[in-house]
Amino acid sequence: MAVKTSLRSGQRILAPGSLLCALVLVPSLVTGCGVSSSPLPSVNGKAAPGVPGGAILGYVWSSNDGTLRPLLGVSGSAQVGQSIVARDAYVSGAASIPSGLGLVEDQKGNLFSLNLPSSAVTPIASGLPAQSQIIFSPLGVDAIVYASGGASVTLISALSSQPQTTTIALPSGIKLVAAIVSDAGTVVVETQAAPVAIDILSPSGALLPLTTVAQAGGMTFQPGAENALVADRGKNAISLLENISTGLTVEPLNGQGINLPVAVASSRDSRWAVVANGGDKNILRIDLQNGSAPSIVSCSCQATQLSSLAGSAAFRLNDLGNGPLWIAELSGSAPQLFFVPAIHLSN
Repeated sequence: MAVKTSLRSGQRILAPGSLLCALVLVPSLVTGCGVSSSPLPSVNGKAAPGVPGGAILGYVWSSNDGTLRPLLGVSGSAQVGQSIVARDAYVSGAASIPSGLGLVEDQKGNLFSLNLPSSAVTPIASGLPAQSQIIFSPLGVDAIVYASGGASVTLISALSSQPQTTTIALPSGIKLVAAIVSDAGTVVVETQAAPVAIDILSPSGALLPLTTVAQAGGMTFQPGAENALVADRGKNAISLLENISTGLTVEPLNGQGINLPVAVASSRDSRWAVVANGGDKNILRIDLQNGSAPSIVSCSCQATQLSSLAGSAAFRLNDLGNGPLWIAELSGSAPQLFFVPAIHLSN
């Protein structure tokens, strides 16, 4: 049973420390249930760095050192900034550029919100799984928190006004692979099965079947719509599931060039579907209006994600580590890749 709780009213610049180094590529066009009743967490008292100023392209959570860092600047001219939260104070984090909100979880399972770029945190929920996955809806109005392999999803709605938390238990014996949430608060889950089941998780905890995939390759909602993009890693395919809450239709998309997908995303205007390959280093941009062959751009990195940044179709492809951050800017007629110089996580 679900329970609701209302809370709170073609050039590289290699100089060290330089702004974003840009590598512009001419793309090759392919032819052709219950909720915890424990009290709200207290705010962590550790000091945090100052608030960043100027344009912010996005945010990067680093589980290596428990930091949430802004990407300062714009596509083609940005750098990784100082963390806005105290190092190692939290074990999970995520941010939404459209809503300007962030969520962080501490090691005790307490969840806090941030009005970015402020570092001040507000308690939201407690009793969550350790090191949860935090997933925002496309426009950042809602979010979900869950553990991979877990048996429940916590939905957080009305994030920008009066947050409400609802913990929904899956049917007995069902385990999660992944989950997403729409801007209307619809939760879709991938669950452990063969083939992988993709279902709506109702507020009562019932699973309403949508489709299946041979192997999970990523899924996402389109902004402001009850439409979901689903990638099948086992079949190198992608589909658009439209009107999932009222009258489901499943449309296979032109997936020429898909090779073991690891992530899928939508542009802010829903014009493009974007797929990150795991079998090679290619990023595909699929035209959802005209059905033309995908545009393909190859990265020097191995993409592991498609994290939305500021703009209509800009995505971060990897996490902070020993190498640079890579960004795909796909809104123009010629898709481009940029990289942000590597930083030392001790900074």
